[in-house]
Amino acid sequence: MPKKPKKNSSDPNLLDRAVVEAAQQRSAGLQKRLDELERYAANIAHDLKGPARRMAELASLLQIDYKGQFDERADRYLGWIRETGQQLMSRIEEVLKLARIGTVSEVVAAVDPAEVAGDVVKGCEGLIERQGARVRVADWFPKLACNRVHLFQVLDNLVRNALQFSADGRPPDVEIGVVKRTNETVLFVRDNGIGIPSSDRERIFEPFERLGHKDVQGTGIGLTIVKKIIELYQGRVWVESEPEKGSTFFFTLPLYGDLTGVPVRHGRAES
Repeated sequence: MPKKPKKNSSDPNLLDRAVVEAAQQRSAGLQKRLDELERYAANIAHDLKGPARRMAELASLLQIDYKGQFDERADRYLGWIRETGQQLMSRIEEVLKLARIGTVSEVVAAVDPAEVAGDVVKGCEGLIERQGARVRVADWFPKLACNRVHLFQVLDNLVRNALQFSADGRPPDVEIGVVKRTNETVLFVRDNGIGIPSSDRERIFEPFERLGHKDVQGTGIGLTIVKKIIELYQGRVWVESEPEKGSTFFFTLPLYGDLTGVPVRHGRAES
């Protein structure tokens, strides 16, 4: 009976397979730890909401119940405590939003960005009026394959940033549009605001990065949410900008009918 040939441990095909298997196992282990960390972050954030809310509420009650009994400095300190509690609650809520993205399979349908952009503009009406801003929306967009709430979150964060980071003495002028590039269709939100230095264009997508603009309201996590949503659909997001000349945020999402690689479940197309 002929002997079976021994496997050659130096066979490059065997070595390649071993490397691939080891990489896959390592990737699965890292993903598991990342998932655990995200769940831990969500649990911690949820647990912190209660104390933050109570801090704000107690400070407010003290100001109401003991009105006129505190001196000006004590009243000012209580105001700071209340505001800090409210800011902490807002930041925790944003962390929870970030942690929830991608934790469940969302329904994907054909979504019209023009309709979503219209809802975003409507939700920003008060801010637009206060700023004396103009927001323009393109007449036509291709249907996208995504979850409608996800697209709303992306556009809402980008439009609100464009309205808030405006240049002094120049009313915000914001455009929501689409452009066809070499092999992809790209949506964008363009503004005429303060712009972003080239050294900060990657940092702005990191959580809690305010880049010196402490006077602007917000938690500093909006662009992180944008990036995480876009990457959930294996898309890209980036910014082109010059200081004092405005910024354009570009992002890609799959077109409806091209769902390759999108880790979500399908739903009915919108009418």
